[in-house]
Amino acid sequence: MSVEQCEQLHKDYTACLSKSGRDPSKCRELETKVRTCSRTLGLNFCIDEGLNLLFCAARPGPDVCAKEFILMRECNRPGGPEILLQGDSMVVSKDKQPYYVSSDLGSISPPPRLNVKGMQDKCDEIRQSIGLPKEAEAFRPKLR
Repeated sequence: MSVEQCEQLHKDYTACLSKSGRDPSKCRELETKVRTCSRTLGLNFCIDEGLNLLFCAARPGPDVCAKEFILMRECNRPGGPEILLQGDSMVVSKDKQPYYVSSDLGSISPPPRLNVKGMQDKCDEIRQSIGLPKEAEAFRPKLR
């Protein structure tokens, strides 16, 4: 089977699942064909992840299907999964580690607290730096 045929089968399978009323047994024949395509071509169509999320969504636990959602999202990434499940914890994929900031770099400083006075002062500072006279300000329409 070609990649195009398998992709079409996967689209048909997804459409079947969306119309099945959360009953994947109605789509078993298409599921089998998509799994065969997956094995033959070495592609992952995320069938197991999708079914796990479907079953979890029917009766979510205290984590509200967080693990299943993350695994489904990671499975569908174009470049492959970046976060993997190892035991009860999630780890960054070895080939993606250079793109993630390590927690041992130190803590990130919190953003400055915002208040109206601080924002007005910053606006005045910007206005003065670009030479805009105060009379030229018109952030809000004047109501009568």
